[in-house]
Amino acid sequence: MVNTPLNHKTIILFDHSNFFSNNCGQTYEFDVTSKSKPSSHSQNQSHKLSPLNKSLWTCAVEAALEFSRIVYDLFPENKLIRMITTKHDNAINSWHESEQGLEHLMNVMGTIQPPNLTAPQNLNQPEELILCRALNACLNAMVQLTPMQQNLIKNKVPIKNTGRIIFFTSSQTRKLEPIQEFFVKAIEELNKVIDMSAKNDLSVRKIDKIELVLIDMVLYEQNLTWNKELILQNSQELRTHLVSCKSGSNLPLKLIKLAQKFYDLAITSVTNIPMKEELNANSSANYDVDILHHKSLHDQLKILGLLKNCFVQKDGVNTVCLKWSNPKTNITEFNLTTSSSRITPIDVNSRPSSCLTSFLLSGRCVVLEIPRSTTSTKISSHVLCTHGNEIFIHSLNYSIKSIIEDRPSIDNEGDKLKDYRTSEFIEFMKSNTLSRISTLYDKENFKSQKIVERLEKLTQNFPITYSEKIITNLNQLKPFLTRIMSEEPITDSQYSECVKCLEYIQNAESKNEQITQEHLITQVDDLSIYKRKDFYKLIWTELENFLKQYQDFSDKHRFFYNHVKNVKTSMSKSETTISRNLDPRKASRTFEKLQETNQIPKEVLEFENDKLSKRKKFSKDLIGDSDLNLFDFWSKTLIDKNKCKPDFYARSFYTNQIAPLYTNLKIDENPPGKGAGVKMEIS
Repeated sequence: MVNTPLNHKTIILFDHSNFFSNNCGQTYEFDVTSKSKPSSHSQNQSHKLSPLNKSLWTCAVEAALEFSRIVYDLFPENKLIRMITTKHDNAINSWHESEQGLEHLMNVMGTIQPPNLTAPQNLNQPEELILCRALNACLNAMVQLTPMQQNLIKNKVPIKNTGRIIFFTSSQTRKLEPIQEFFVKAIEELNKVIDMSAKNDLSVRKIDKIELVLIDMVLYEQNLTWNKELILQNSQELRTHLVSCKSGSNLPLKLIKLAQKFYDLAITSVTNIPMKEELNANSSANYDVDILHHKSLHDQLKILGLLKNCFVQKDGVNTVCLKWSNPKTNITEFNLTTSSSRITPIDVNSRPSSCLTSFLLSGRCVVLEIPRSTTSTKISSHVLCTHGNEIFIHSLNYSIKSIIEDRPSIDNEGDKLKDYRTSEFIEFMKSNTLSRISTLYDKENFKSQKIVERLEKLTQNFPITYSEKIITNLNQLKPFLTRIMSEEPITDSQYSECVKCLEYIQNAESKNEQITQEHLITQVDDLSIYKRKDFYKLIWTELENFLKQYQDFSDKHRFFYNHVKNVKTSMSKSETTISRNLDPRKASRTFEKLQETNQIPKEVLEFENDKLSKRKKFSKDLIGDSDLNLFDFWSKTLIDKNKCKPDFYARSFYTNQIAPLYTNLKIDENPPGKGAGVKMEIS
């Protein structure tokens, strides 16, 4: 069963109550004249703009869109997000790929009117009822399957439906405990309905696990409801995270921390980036840019014990600092990487981030090194570069010893190195190389399951060395096994070549040809296996096991498999008939006919002749050279056996006469009555 990760489906729910129309309590400077050189102080004061205020609704929407931007930049596929407001009964977008993306979410959220503090409340629909409808909409969206989950079910792969719900709300207007209780009961009831009525529906599945993240937003100047994140296990299907956060600039930072936790991300700060000043192009300064990527890029730092020394606290988040480097060597020499990941800057709108992104998208690369304060030598640890207009970070193999410095110990033994099927493995990799998907049409027609099945078939019986199997070490079978059988359409010339390979085995078997070192691809020390009596039987068995994985490729593949299978079956039947059902009196004539038609090997004939000669010798010793038939022989045998038993005792007194029994028996002459009987006197 495939357990889809929790971060595969994320639903963001916004509280659209009137409370979120209040100002967050933090002001934002928006003075555009500060970027240009003012002519005078009085003119600067006259054009200065007053600070701006943001509502709680604006803070929540901006933080959610920033969270979505990070997810879409790092995971273009299979990390889906849907947004719902308490004002709407349904989600504003679906799981379909066409409705995923930051641009689509921004356009849809822009059409929603923000909450209005002065708007009259709808008495017909109280806030509790509106909230319940929104929570039900979240659960209905969660039971709907994504395209990836539907493909797994179509391929008969069982899945577990899991996901995460992030709810922007406030404990000042709502109690959070009833929300958790509602989710527990609603999930239980919804799963019962799906099990009873929609069990065979391919578009919905019951909920196996949900993680509810309740973000309690407070005003900028107020204290937090909880100083630490609380985790509650409400039921088997529901786990709740209670997060309290101040609004304003603190909320996006909190969402970045949650994204790190939910998607296994890490932050790397690229320091000392040389950049020209915006106002003075003749001078330059060093800037820092923080980027997000998968945390596996820091594994080597952790293994070498350098990770703790590179940590720096920025806004309460652990950040790994790596220095901008200008290596003297060519960037193409850094081809040995251990892992890679997409990157996205945290402050995407800042000037340093824009300059770094433009620099990388122009086709250049940036080498990052570990700070000198951490190590005594210069170590280049990571590389930033682009692939297909997407920016990646690569982790270089900067350990003490490179994996290509120490050559394999097998290189010292040339014979063992030649035994490896290196050329066949190279051809196998070339014939199974996947090209990058460039268009949407290629993506829709990409059959990943078929490719996986093909690889499983090809690797099911793939010996690593020539000497591992008999058929892989024979020169005559090398083209048959390596080039032809792995190709799905077999041409006429390849078909004739396959026929020649099989004819060679049949001719060698009929002639009882002995295998020498000249027939082998690699030399072997022990030729005993090639001199066994059942050597050719082993060849047909290995050929059958090898061709079994290719029989579904085409009709010609199936023909070769059936041919080899029939040959092996006929050999087994011939041996069984000879060993069990052969009449000894007709053995010599039958063997002569079989030997003329070449239906069985000569070794089997010799073995059966030995058994027949032993049977004849045994019968002569038992019966002798007399002309007795079977009845006379059997009667004589029974008489001899009866002589071994003791004779009846009375026969010694009555020779050639009938021996009477109970001679001393006397009958009582009294009439029968009570107590009457027979008297017996035995002398």
